[in-house]
Amino acid sequence: MSTHWLVVTAGILAVAVVLGAETRSDPSPVAELGQDLASSEIGLPPALLVTARFSGQTAPSNDLDTGALNDEVQRVCVTCHNDRMTRGGLSLEDFRVEDAARHLEKAEAMVTKLRLDMMPPPGIPRPGRDTLIALAETLERTIDESATLGTPGRRPIQYMNRAEYENAIREIFGLEIDADAYL
Repeated sequence: MSTHWLVVTAGILAVAVVLGAETRSDPSPVAELGQDLASSEIGLPPALLVTARFSGQTAPSNDLDTGALNDEVQRVCVTCHNDRMTRGGLSLEDFRVEDAARHLEKAEAMVTKLRLDMMPPPGIPRPGRDTLIALAETLERTIDESATLGTPGRRPIQYMNRAEYENAIREIFGLEIDADAYL
C-alpha cells in the first residue's frame, strides 16, 4: 500500500472520527486537534482542518529525535505488542523507528493506527498528541526516504522467445538451429 493512499484514507477516517466525536461526551485527541486549529481567520470547520493536518498540508511538527521516539515505542507499544502477547499479531520488540523501511508492514500499520487515533487504545497511558504525530510523521518520512535511495534490484530470469533462443545458441555455441524443432 502506498503512503499516499494511506494518508488519504487516514484523512477520510479522521473526518469520521471528528464528526463522531462531536456527539460524544469525552473529547478525543483528534477532535481536540481540530478545535485547537480552528480559528476565525481561517474560517474552516475543525473536521476540514484535521483532514488537512493528517494529509500533510500543514507544517511538520517539532521533530523528536529517533531515540526518544524509540523509547516511546518501547515504553507504550511494547507492553501489548511484544513477543509473548503479540496483540493484533504484531510484535514491536525489535522495531526501531530509524529502521522502519526494513519493516514496512509494521511501520505502515503503526502509521495508520496512530493517524486514526486508534493506538494507544483507551485506558492505556498515552504520550502527548505532539509525540504521536511526530512518531507518525517520522515513520512516514523514513519510509518515503528509503523508497528513493535503493536500486530496483537485479533483473530476474528472462524467458526467451524462439528467435532469441536461436540467436543465443548461435552466439554461444556457433550452431545454427531451428528452435521450433526443440521447443
